[in-house]
This record gives sequence, C-alpha cells and structure tokens, in this order.
Amino acid sequence: MKTLILSSLLCLFISVQPSFAEGDDGLYDPVAPKGTAFVRFFNTTDKETSFSVHGKKYDNVDGMELSPYYVQKNGDVDVAVGAGKVGQKLEEGHFYTAFVTDGTVKVLDDQSLQSRAKALVVFYNLTKQDKLALKTADGKVEVIAPQEKNTAAGREMNGVKVSFAAFAADKSKAVLPDIVLERGKAYAVIASEGKDGSVTLKRFDAITNTKK
Repeated sequence: MKTLILSSLLCLFISVQPSFAEGDDGLYDPVAPKGTAFVRFFNTTDKETSFSVHGKKYDNVDGMELSPYYVQKNGDVDVAVGAGKVGQKLEEGHFYTAFVTDGTVKVLDDQSLQSRAKALVVFYNLTKQDKLALKTADGKVEVIAPQEKNTAAGREMNGVKVSFAAFAADKSKAVLPDIVLERGKAYAVIASEGKDGSVTLKRFDAITNTKK
C-alpha cells in the first residue's frame, strides 16, 4: 500500500514539472544548434526596409520595428539592409542585431541569456546621444550604465514589474510604460531618435524564427 502511494505521488510530481523543451518563443536558447548563429534587424527609419543575410531575403521590417532572430550558419556572411551591406563574421551560438546608422550598416554582438531563472534586458542606444543610461523611471536605480551611441549592453534581472527610462546624465529623455519581466525571457529595450531629435524608447521580446 505504501509503495502504491509513493508511486502515485512520484507520477504526480513528474507530471506537474514545467517542460523547458516547449514554448520557447521569446527565449534565447542557451545552447544553439551546432554550427549556427542568429541575426535580427532593427529598422531605424520610418519606412519599411528590406533585410537579407548572405543573399537570403527575410520579411521586410516596418519603421522603428525589430525583426525576429533568424538562424544562420556560422562564418563570414554579408548582411544587407536596403541598399547597404556589410561583411560580418558570425560565431557559433552568438546573437546579432543589425541596424543602419548614418547610411552605414552596423552589426552588434548581443549578450545572450545564461540563466532561465532570470530575465535578460539588453539596452541599445541607437541615437545620436553620446551616452544614454537605462534607469528606473524615477531615476533612482541605474539598471544599465551609460552606453555610447550605437552600442548595447545587457543585464540579467529577477522577474519583476518595472518602468524604465533612458537618461542622459540626470535628465530623462524617454520613458517606457510598466512591463513585467518574465524569468527565462530576453527583452530588447531600444532608444532611437526622430528627425526632430526626440528620443523614443521601445521594448521588444526576443523571438527566434526557425521556419525561414
């Protein structure tokens, strides 16, 4: 009888454990398939723009929007955005974000999520501001230290509800509404700049598209 009860409890315990092999949309996979890397594109313009890697075209990206990551073979590739193109060496298991600045295609090597017990926030300063920091909206907590223009940095955090803002020194330049950071997910927080010099802050979930 005791054996039967213990067996039943063991089956129940196993059945309610979360499955980490399913539902990976919005997650960085900590171990990439052998020989692959991941590339995505942020459109810094206000017009739909084409995007391709090593001659393979992907869906056009609307203005001020971020594409999913697309799976690539590691090695030397050409990353093309609109009429611009740049050569880039992709390393196995790495994630990259491409964008255009001053008419030139630039590719950043992104930080990836190491612990699924945490949420990853990667902050991109894609403005003409020399330095921008990511802080809580009230300015009291610096989440990510000031970043030079066209650079990025990330930080793993606990799951929490938080409102971010981009700061130039002690001046708030743009505020992001409250978001709930979920453990095991990665987020891009991107500061971009309009023609009038105003800074916009947008949040995106990191998603990998393995179907294209």
